[in-house]
Amino acid sequence: MPNKDQQASSTATSAPQEETIRVSVVGNPNSGKTTLFNALTGASEHVGNYPGVTTEESEALCEYGGKKLLICDLPGNYSLASYSFEDMIVRRHLIRRRPNVVVLTVDATNLERHLYLAIQVIELGVPVVLALTMVDNAKQEGYSLNIKLLEELLGVPVVAFSPGRSANRVELLEKLLATESSERSSEETAVERVTSRLIFPLRHVNYGVPFEKLILAIEKLLLKKNISYFGSSLRWLAIKLIEGEEKILQNLVENAESQRDVTDVLVQSARARKELENLYKDSIASTIAQRRYGHISGACQEVVRNPGLERRSETKQIDAVVLNRFLGLPIFLGAMYLIFQMTFTFCAPVSDAINWVMGHFATWIGSFWEVGSESMVRSLLVEGVVPGVGNVLVFLPNILLLFFAITVLEESGYMARAAFLMDRMMHKMGLHGKSFIPIVLGFGCTVPAVMATRAIENERDRRLTMLVLPLFSCSSRLLIFTLLTPAFFVESWRGFVLWSVYLMGIFLAFVGAWILRKTLFRGESPPFVMELPLYRVPAWKSIFMQLRSRTLAYLKAAGTITLILSVVLWALQTYPSREKSLLGQAGKAVAVPLSPCGFDERAATAMIGAMAAKEMFVSQMAITYSLEGEETNKASLQENLRRDYTPLQAYAIMLFCLIATPCIATLAIVYYESRSWWMPVLQFALLTLFGWVIAALIFQVGMLF
Repeated sequence: MPNKDQQASSTATSAPQEETIRVSVVGNPNSGKTTLFNALTGASEHVGNYPGVTTEESEALCEYGGKKLLICDLPGNYSLASYSFEDMIVRRHLIRRRPNVVVLTVDATNLERHLYLAIQVIELGVPVVLALTMVDNAKQEGYSLNIKLLEELLGVPVVAFSPGRSANRVELLEKLLATESSERSSEETAVERVTSRLIFPLRHVNYGVPFEKLILAIEKLLLKKNISYFGSSLRWLAIKLIEGEEKILQNLVENAESQRDVTDVLVQSARARKELENLYKDSIASTIAQRRYGHISGACQEVVRNPGLERRSETKQIDAVVLNRFLGLPIFLGAMYLIFQMTFTFCAPVSDAINWVMGHFATWIGSFWEVGSESMVRSLLVEGVVPGVGNVLVFLPNILLLFFAITVLEESGYMARAAFLMDRMMHKMGLHGKSFIPIVLGFGCTVPAVMATRAIENERDRRLTMLVLPLFSCSSRLLIFTLLTPAFFVESWRGFVLWSVYLMGIFLAFVGAWILRKTLFRGESPPFVMELPLYRVPAWKSIFMQLRSRTLAYLKAAGTITLILSVVLWALQTYPSREKSLLGQAGKAVAVPLSPCGFDERAATAMIGAMAAKEMFVSQMAITYSLEGEETNKASLQENLRRDYTPLQAYAIMLFCLIATPCIATLAIVYYESRSWWMPVLQFALLTLFGWVIAALIFQVGMLF
């Protein structure tokens, strides 16, 4: 008895099936799900070894064998029960959107636990291809897997998949198309499925004779009453009804065409549940879990040979050091320090070369006009566009190297250890363990980091995390730091200075979270269990794809947002005249309250531009100096800054840019995610006040020495 919503869902998803095969990638966190998605589609989704990295559905097209496949990467989850945000997203997608094929990623080194989700998806009645990942790691650990036997026991195709091997990719795509074609050509009726138990063809979990009889009875009653649930298998629906899941019961009641028929089914399901609980002396949920794990354990005993050698694995040996209670945190901080130092040491020649090219490019453009020309077009290009965009491009090597290092740490499995090390401290400071996920993303950009807070179930913890996320420096702020640090500090100190700025942000975020937890967000955070994956050699192809994606995104932003804002800021700084420009007047006004923090009119004007996007601080400083005259144009931006500011001023300005005035995009996404105006207003006010106090304190105290 399909309800209206079901009919609408069927109509919405049936149209594209003739042209495009819809494939959904499902799996536990750390199972290689997003890496598989990237390998199939050539996309560059963020990969991280901790749950919650994928917080929404990501889609990309793939063409193979003359067919178009729309592949969807779903959030990592452990179950199809509606316990967590990720569980609900995945189950709703599989039930409502009904993909043509589901790719289940299963970690070969942890087969027994990962098969629990696989069993539930197979029971759901969707066509499945199981992709075994981490096969090479399993061999190194001493495991031998009989893939053909696993196929027979589960009743679904199984492929050993390694993202670096094109043959594995081809085999997986072939089985996807074969599975979809087989399902499309199947004309088996619902009655035949119930009678024969052939569902794609599923070797289902045997829950025991008493349980199986009751499942079959509910299935037959569902058939008789013509009751269905978005096309899911009747066996899965019968098990869920016996289990008494509230969401399904409520949906059937609300959308019933015949309340009497639904009532009959619910009554019989309740009787079955009570009968089984009395028989097994345990809750029905516990009984179902035990039977599933028993089925999986038996399958693993048949499929797996030599499960583990009696020796300490390389992962355990490394963890004994990097997770040591005394050495773990210093090792993490030392690794981050080395990354920051490497960012300046290795990138300086490349950045200098880009700066030289941009300077000569501006001179070449200016040569089309006579010396001393007051042409507005010349001024726009030479004093607005080129310095505004060029000084942002100068620091592209620094950003790419930083992202490269962080991606390597994530791919290798170390970043999950960092989360483990920080978890206890985060709880003490008032942040939930899952806050680490958006924090890591926040070092790239605060906007997706705020969106990633959806993985935090508790709304109070989620909002608290949103408020402090801007304190974890994003890549746009890194532009400001990589401009000022080399200008004022010798090479041997640059890594330490940048490291100290990042640590200051982290420290202030924890202090701010602790204060907010004691005042506006009182309450205990629920515990957070994080899986520590095996260490693995990074997939260099995946790293390259992510760096390529970041480079293109950065260049696109420089060619669009930065370009447009540079033109706007140039216009504001030249109208009605350079001496009395609109932006100059605003800068004078803002410089008054910011002067205790070391700001002058130039820096204050640049902070106004940074409100739109943090990198515009660099562009605006470049535009300001370009408009001041020929002498400043001859010198590089860093040379001009070194002449007019002190290292103390530079450090105070960096701290203010780190803490205060989140960009407009961040404030907008905080409003969108919280659905509350007071959240972005509170965030802007608290962080700006916080930034002013810290920067003023550093600058005023420093002036005493």
